[in-house]
Amino acid sequence: MCYKLKKLKKLIEKNNLFFKITITAVAGIFISAAMISAAAVEMSHQIYTDAFCRSNRQVTERIAADINDFYTRINGVINTVNKSWAFRSYLDDNYDTDNSTRASNILYSMNKHIETAFEGISPNDMSVVVIGNNDKAYVSGGSLLIKSADEIIQSDFTEKLDNSENIVSDFKTNGMTTAVYDGNTLVFGKKLDCSTENNPSYIYVSVPQRVLLNFYRELNNNAMNRVIIGSNGTVISCENPDYIGIKSEKLLEVSKLNSETEQIYNEFSSGNKKYSAVSVYIPSMDIYITDIIDNNVIINSNNSRNIIIFLSLAVSSVTAAIIFMLIKRSTKPIYKLVEHMSEVSAENICQHISIENPTYEIRKLEEAYNIMADNTQHYIEQLMDEQDKRRNAEINMLQLQINPHFIYNTLTSVKWLVMQHETEKSVEAIEKFSLLLRSTLKNPDEFVTIKNEAENLKNYIYILNLRFGDRIKTNIFVSENCREYKIPLLLIQPFVENAFYHGFNETGTGIISVFFNKKHDNIVIEVMDNGSGIDKPSGNIKKKDYSFGGVGLSNSKERLHLIYGNNADIQINSSKGKGTCITITFPAEK
Repeated sequence: MCYKLKKLKKLIEKNNLFFKITITAVAGIFISAAMISAAAVEMSHQIYTDAFCRSNRQVTERIAADINDFYTRINGVINTVNKSWAFRSYLDDNYDTDNSTRASNILYSMNKHIETAFEGISPNDMSVVVIGNNDKAYVSGGSLLIKSADEIIQSDFTEKLDNSENIVSDFKTNGMTTAVYDGNTLVFGKKLDCSTENNPSYIYVSVPQRVLLNFYRELNNNAMNRVIIGSNGTVISCENPDYIGIKSEKLLEVSKLNSETEQIYNEFSSGNKKYSAVSVYIPSMDIYITDIIDNNVIINSNNSRNIIIFLSLAVSSVTAAIIFMLIKRSTKPIYKLVEHMSEVSAENICQHISIENPTYEIRKLEEAYNIMADNTQHYIEQLMDEQDKRRNAEINMLQLQINPHFIYNTLTSVKWLVMQHETEKSVEAIEKFSLLLRSTLKNPDEFVTIKNEAENLKNYIYILNLRFGDRIKTNIFVSENCREYKIPLLLIQPFVENAFYHGFNETGTGIISVFFNKKHDNIVIEVMDNGSGIDKPSGNIKKKDYSFGGVGLSNSKERLHLIYGNNADIQINSSKGKGTCITITFPAEK
């Protein structure tokens, strides 16, 4: 498994450009397709919802028309009773119940008038109650009152009738008669024209819930709930009986908003769901028929979403396959060029490349690469030549700086001996100095053997001892394994000189030891003294960090860097009052 993953990773790395272009193109295709599909699905849902709501509004308007026709018939019943001479006679204070013939005739006429008013209406669809203040009550269809006439007259609904000249409707949880007792009813009422101040008369028409449901029950579906709501927000009729009688300000607000605007429907949210409301207002009854449509149910029933997604995936897949083939064909010459270029190593970086049957673009790249290879070869040769010249010039300049510095310090020491009238020592110093000059002039090359450098160092130390006396002892140790290895001329002299001049300012006396050794592939030289030391952190020496040094120390570091680069190193370890150890490391060369 691990091997397969490594192989797959290597394949991806090798064809990185192809995979990047392909993934970007294919991802772009599918992302675009997804966005277009989402927009198309959303538009489809919106169109489907709009069509559903428009269709629903037509149905609701038809239902509203049917209910309004039914109300017209109720109005006809009320007007019939209001104009009926029989009901006027029955409710009159002079109505004589002792005259059975006249009473029977009046009762017969009342029933006939009710039958005429009920033409086209089933007697079971409504119950008519006519009540006078003289405790007279008429109930249609042979039903009985479940409340006393006086209790009905004293009700809040009757008070509304006293305050209005028009027909008034109200919702009741149960009816007035045994025919409509066991359910929610919509009651219509009016104060009759035959009423007097002392003898008011009223008519009540109760419509049971089942009659209202018959207007719209068969036209409902699972995507909506249709309700009839009064102007006070009370649900008068609904297929779900749990909602009937509940007062909903939110539902009333939605119903008013839709009926008062010219829009077919209005959308609103409840919780996390979205709904559409279609509402029709019936002014004559002061009620709203409102359809609450669940948008999620409509969307889920819209099969166009699956069709759009399928077509989008199919078109995207075909397009992606075509793009894949075109990209593969276009990148194949590039990989041939990469394969030829990968064969060019550091040793033959300027090698020309040649591709068989290249495309126009690859041919231009090939020509440009070959021209670049020629220019690179020329530039490398020129750069190497310039670097060699610059390096030699810098080393020679440093060497020229060291020689005058060395001569100046030596002559200063001789001058000091002369001033002290040390004639013999002055002569010896001049002899040693001549040996040093002869050694320097005899070696125009910048390198000498460690053996010769040690001899030069001894002669220079001799001159220093003539000035400083025997209070500073010196020891030079050269290992046999490094005597013939090359070392830059006068490399160690500045470090020893620095120890003489600055290492014993406080102690006055001490020992300086110089060790030449070969460790592995490096020459390691240590210059140690037990003098005053310096209060400086130990570590790599940096330019101008070695504060008690001068031109000689700085030039020694620069020469090492120019000759050996980062392969050379100078380390200083010093402790105040204990002394200093300078370790110089550079590659061993013969």
